[in-house]
Amino acid sequence: VTAGWVHDGWKLEVSQFTGREPDQSRFDFASAKFDSTSARLSWNPDSNWSLQVSGGFLKSPEQLEPAANENRLTASATYYNAFEFGDVAATLAFGHKHLSDNVGEDAGLLEAEYRPAPPWTLFVRAESIGSDELVPGGKVRGAGEVSLGAIHDWALAEHYKIGLGGLYAFDFAPSSASAPYGGDPHGAMAFVRLVAQ
Repeated sequence: VTAGWVHDGWKLEVSQFTGREPDQSRFDFASAKFDSTSARLSWNPDSNWSLQVSGGFLKSPEQLEPAANENRLTASATYYNAFEFGDVAATLAFGHKHLSDNVGEDAGLLEAEYRPAPPWTLFVRAESIGSDELVPGGKVRGAGEVSLGAIHDWALAEHYKIGLGGLYAFDFAPSSASAPYGGDPHGAMAFVRLVAQ
């Protein structure tokens, strides 16, 4: 259940929901408990910027750890502008998860896109995460990735276009004898996208 309020570029949303993740029975409806709460405040100071901060309490979200509750906090800033030399978009985001056993995990994201002129789009994405599930032992360890890529679009119809893209990723993983990620993890990917405008 969500209620909201909007005024002069500001928006406040508050939700009450069931915190537990879905079980393995996908063809029935779990009973609604409304035991968790979240709130988000967003602000659009002008047509180029979008800022938001949100927080939430989730009661027993994980089936394997039913006694563990989570408090989550996120913040992000998004910018877009059309310049003479091309369109630029960028997002900076941060997330924090605090578990009931006094373990905290953080994540960060920075991504940017540059479109000098149709049909090309260039992008970069950098992300990092701290988690206690990366290596055995329960300690929070960090991992990250930096991706560089490009997309070429072709018009299919007046409001549709198809794009062929590719990226190369450089990964940074924790070293562990019991969970080896390799000394220099990296990878590449090709993809196709369909866009309706």
